[in-house]
Amino acid sequence: MTEFQELTGTKRISMAHDSDIEDQLGLEAGIVSPFGIMNNTAHNIQIYFDQDMLAENIPLTFHPNINTHTIFLSAADLMKFIKAQGFDYQIIDL
Repeated sequence: MTEFQELTGTKRISMAHDSDIEDQLGLEAGIVSPFGIMNNTAHNIQIYFDQDMLAENIPLTFHPNINTHTIFLSAADLMKFIKAQGFDYQIIDL
């Protein structure tokens, strides 16, 4: 956790409360995915990826804001989606 704080310049890291997940992303706890940013009109979410996660040439899997389905995406397509939603992201080396 200290390494993440140093890499991102954050002072305090904590897990989001269920109510914050619902308020900010419109999602239920346990179903958090990058697709929740579609619901974040305030654009106050910061997105980070570990470079090792993206270095693998395998599809990334996420729930599409409901846990009864799974979407497979390449890292490049996920980054395009994030940008298309008007968000930036950072790739860090944990």
